[in-house]
Amino acid sequence: MEHNHYDRYNGRVNLTTELAKNLTLTTRLGGVVSKRSEPSTPGGMDSAGFKAFSSNALRFPGLWATKLEDGSYGLGPKVLGTPLAWLDSGSFYDENFDKFRSNVELAFTPVKGLTLKAIGGYNYTGQQIRHYRSAMEITGGKKLGPSSLSDTMYKTVYKTFQALADYNVKFSKNDLSVLVGYTWEDESQRTVGGSRLNFPSDEVPYLNAGGADGQTNSGGGYDWAIMSVFGRLTYNYDQRYLFETTMRYDGSSRFPTDNKFGFFPSVAVGWRLSEEQFFKEAESLSFIDNLKLKASYGILGNNNIGNYPYQSTYALGKAMNYVFGGVYTQGYSEMANGELLECAAG
Repeated sequence: MEHNHYDRYNGRVNLTTELAKNLTLTTRLGGVVSKRSEPSTPGGMDSAGFKAFSSNALRFPGLWATKLEDGSYGLGPKVLGTPLAWLDSGSFYDENFDKFRSNVELAFTPVKGLTLKAIGGYNYTGQQIRHYRSAMEITGGKKLGPSSLSDTMYKTVYKTFQALADYNVKFSKNDLSVLVGYTWEDESQRTVGGSRLNFPSDEVPYLNAGGADGQTNSGGGYDWAIMSVFGRLTYNYDQRYLFETTMRYDGSSRFPTDNKFGFFPSVAVGWRLSEEQFFKEAESLSFIDNLKLKASYGILGNNNIGNYPYQSTYALGKAMNYVFGGVYTQGYSEMANGELLECAAG
């Protein structure tokens, strides 16, 4: 089908560099660049996009003329033209998507059993969606329209950093492992969009070429961040008696200042009966290779509660606007501490 294609380019690099003795730098880079182009339906129709285009093309009976001898397009069963007319109308849906990922890890082993790591990451995602619906004329002077364009852009940036110290030692029948670390993450997103009607030509599908009447704009975004300090101690004796404890001190931007941080400990003990001599000597239990008893207790947290659950947020849009003194005024609704307050801003 004409005007329907998808192009995508991927790239990835994994590189390990030994900077000095016991000092290693690992770099991981990856990226995606893609563009999706699809035909769409002209302005004035109830449905738009490739889905509407293809579904109507399958449903329309073949007894309707698509293109007449004089070059004009047929009316179709709904007097809104035919899929051939829409394909030639200049309407389109374009989606550009770019994504870049990077991760850098620096590892240092100053003494046997001790590894120090610093890890940083940066991810970028950008997207632009342009949907243009043209105005056109079909046979009998029937006009479809008006032409319209919506243009929306999204940008998301994610950053992270980790610092880790991992120590492992074995002496006699004892194994000991200690891990301490710090981690930080944050993400932000921004969106901006606009739409206009009545474009003078399909050759200029850009917002500034559309009419001022009926124009709209929109925008938004969010931010969140989390930070953690954590530690883990693991010990086992002769692979029989096991012990592990972890401790986390986590903070999240999604909680109020007085409750932003929390402490989350856990402990676990285990006993591998299958490693005991009496168990190995019991012929009736020879069909069991590994048997372990384990008990654990811990406290967990959850910050999947939305980005601004405790803060005042505002809802804007046409549904909130009103007329006061003969003037069309923007309004908003405010959500504060779970209560909805209706407000107006003049």
